Amino acid sequence: MDDNMIEEMRAISPVADSPEFRERVRGVFVKHGFRVEHRGATDSILIVRLDALGDMVLTSGVIREIRRNYPNAFITLLVQKNVFPLVELCPYVNEVIALEVPKMSAFSEGLYYAVLDFCNKRLWRRRYSICFCPQWGDARANTYRIAFLSGAEKIIGFNVVGNVIYNKLTRKVETGSDESMNGYMTEVVFTPDDMVREAERHFHLLTGAGLRVRDMSMEAWFSKAELENVRSMIGGRATGKVIVALGIGASIPCRRYPVSQYVEAMKMLLSRNVFFLILGGNDVADDVVMIEKAIPAESMMSLVNKTTIRETEAAISISDIYVGNNTSLSHIAAALKVPVITPIQEAKDREEIMPGYISLYARFSPWQTRSRVLRPEHGIDECSDPQNFMYGGCGHHNESHCIAQIRPEQIVGAYDELMKEQ
Repeated sequence: MDDNMIEEMRAISPVADSPEFRERVRGVFVKHGFRVEHRGATDSILIVRLDALGDMVLTSGVIREIRRNYPNAFITLLVQKNVFPLVELCPYVNEVIALEVPKMSAFSEGLYYAVLDFCNKRLWRRRYSICFCPQWGDARANTYRIAFLSGAEKIIGFNVVGNVIYNKLTRKVETGSDESMNGYMTEVVFTPDDMVREAERHFHLLTGAGLRVRDMSMEAWFSKAELENVRSMIGGRATGKVIVALGIGASIPCRRYPVSQYVEAMKMLLSRNVFFLILGGNDVADDVVMIEKAIPAESMMSLVNKTTIRETEAAISISDIYVGNNTSLSHIAAALKVPVITPIQEAKDREEIMPGYISLYARFSPWQTRSRVLRPEHGIDECSDPQNFMYGGCGHHNESHCIAQIRPEQIVGAYDELMKEQ
């Protein structure tokens, strides 16, 4: 790109996401031929999604629908570095770019310069007609900053006022996540108050911008070779048995159902002629040892640390049912239309407390698949206080707390119910 443009941009101080900063940046873009009114067909689109694996799964259908609306456009998908393998084979985009950015950060000069250099090297050459930001939840500040600095003519994202309410209720602080962040967009989409499912909100970004959505399902992408590799690993061990994919990990401890209780449920399920595929990474390696001591080898196989994320998707795709914590794996199972049983920490008596903001159950239950979401009846200790606005309903983030009230027998009962529905 023009060296003068990058130098002019670097001469501007970010000044806490101020309107003055945005106006000066717009001026430089216009001077160099960006942000001018697009004439003719939309020929280049940027999609920015810079959060977690599960959130990306819940955006997969949106990417498909963007492609359906713009069949001839060059589409770039920008994701976090750890998400890249999940979307590398996405058939609806022309390129996937990985970027590692902090989840929450003030717009320091260092971050600003790093984003400028990235945009100069990877984005500005495309002269994007539209940038979509299909992220409703928190930690959107850097998404909107990068979208703005991409130079796209149109930037479409969600209104951030709901995010302000959420941050105030949960006492979270995210620099830049206030009403001023709306200024980074050219089109702000508001979601109806009664729209609480995160997946539905993602599609609403498109309909709110005047686009058509024909299919609200999700997808997961892996190759035939990856599927065959998984089949080869399992061999004939599961022949004639019901394959149960078991996801025992979670990035936040309070979302983890105790492994000892999973083991009790597994023991009871052995009489149903099941075969367990244990899924996960380094964080559950010790838990696998406990399972291997309790469950006969002929009834289980650990794929922990043996598969890539796409091979894990393939393993779930050949399973008859998924049992596990509310994580990216449960969303992958739902995308593949595999029945899901997931225990969550949020008590039933908390589901009406700001469901569109702080309810894990309301926002992130399995999407468009047969499922059973198991929840405790009541919170424990301070988690039972309705004035505690804790995301996910449990304030003990570093331990399995409220979720431990769910009995192993409930998992077995949910399994029997789902299998009868087939």
